[in-house]
Amino acid sequence: MNNQPEYAKWADYLAGFTQRNRFRRARLECFNQRQVEEEAQEAHLERITLEMSGPGAPSVLLTRLDNSTTEPKTIVTTIPNVLRISAQFDTDDSEAGLEIEDKYHVLTIVRLESLVDGAS
Repeated sequence: MNNQPEYAKWADYLAGFTQRNRFRRARLECFNQRQVEEEAQEAHLERITLEMSGPGAPSVLLTRLDNSTTEPKTIVTTIPNVLRISAQFDTDDSEAGLEIEDKYHVLTIVRLESLVDGAS
């Protein structure tokens, strides 16, 4: 199964991904040639959009909501120069995450809360 949407369909794909996974807990993992960075704190997925113009285009904008305090916080992460996006699936074929790779081959994974066991 090919989990990589065609470039021309990225915006629609990300809109559908957002619709299916909105409010699920999500955290980021980032892999580059030297290290792995993993967020300890999770926030809830609000939306993922695509910016097709401006410096670093195409860019993926990831918006999450941190409701862990009395004053919710919006977390926006921008991933510029995107080359590839691809879904990851759990054992029940639900979406477990989204891989986003940039032109420098840095891989960012939006890891979602599992619908199978609740882990993320």
